[in-house]
Amino acid sequence: MSAQLKAALGSVTVPSGIDKVVAFSCSTMIYAEKPEAVKASMAQHILALAIRDLLAARYGKAASEITCYAQDPIYTRIDEQVLVDDEGVVVLDDPAGFLQVDENCVFLAIASHIPVRQIVADIARPAILLWDKVEVSGLGEDGQVPSSSRSFVCVKGIR
Repeated sequence: MSAQLKAALGSVTVPSGIDKVVAFSCSTMIYAEKPEAVKASMAQHILALAIRDLLAARYGKAASEITCYAQDPIYTRIDEQVLVDDEGVVVLDDPAGFLQVDENCVFLAIASHIPVRQIVADIARPAILLWDKVEVSGLGEDGQVPSSSRSFVCVKGIR
């Protein structure tokens, strides 16, 4: 994944002022009824950390200079311990994650069951948006919150 991510970030203009990665709804890495859900959660957390590390390297900074935030009400104490103690992630309670979203952040929310895209579309224009497919109508896969006209306006013109 890192080589593909590095190539993707290298192929686009990335603003130099990014100082944080804000990840929503990445879920628990500890327990899920479906083992693939645990793998998906781990992949999303790894993605957020890899983006932080790649941006830090691109800017010639230490990874600790780009703060990585995560917000999910389902986090367990073990999730928080791993994220905070092992990776330096700042775990936030609702609504503190939304307060971190601004034009100097990478926003990550994949398969969220809450309307994070719609909320973010109303409050900020993050430097980089990473979220699941913007659906024309109806619920997304696994009951995800459907896209809204605000989500369409937010991504309008992005290629």
